[in-house]
Amino acid sequence: MEQRVGTGKEIVIAVVSDSHLPDRCKELPKSLLPSLKALQPDLILHAGDIVIPKVIDLFEEVAPVVMVRGNRDIYFFPFVPRKKELYLNGVWIALMHGHANVLKYLVNKVRYILFRYRLDWFLPTILHEGEGADVIIYGHTHRQMNEWHNGQLLFNPGSVTISPENGVPLSYGVLKISEAGEVTSEIVNFINW
Repeated sequence: MEQRVGTGKEIVIAVVSDSHLPDRCKELPKSLLPSLKALQPDLILHAGDIVIPKVIDLFEEVAPVVMVRGNRDIYFFPFVPRKKELYLNGVWIALMHGHANVLKYLVNKVRYILFRYRLDWFLPTILHEGEGADVIIYGHTHRQMNEWHNGQLLFNPGSVTISPENGVPLSYGVLKISEAGEVTSEIVNFINW
């Protein structure tokens, strides 16, 4: 199902992913929700690995949430889709977790254990599932990405709770879509306190 919104004003979107509560983390970082509230977003997009509904309740205290199902979101199956499309101020956004199907997920998990992380294992799936979109938002890798690739913005906000390796900060993303459909994007790093 697609969501179409043309507001006649700039839309501010907070983008979060991989909250992993409580399977890998006991609580959201204490600085996260106040930081998001200060942003005053119109919408929060969650790119999956939510795990329990309480997480969505917490984010909805800040703004309405649109979410997709990640590989750890068994509780949400089949009620939450793997991919969602939104049209905001004329910008087509494809929101997904990025893990693809079970077979691809398992192959990439073995690759990761043996060889560590490589974006090129995930990029073909992400580009295929987001074909034609102006902005592709994904999670899963816990690694930030904010790059234009052949006219598409590839945007991974990183994880709000689990760093993929030492030295990689916790983070969320911010997208702003102007009334005219111009997109600006940034990654916000924050401290877990």
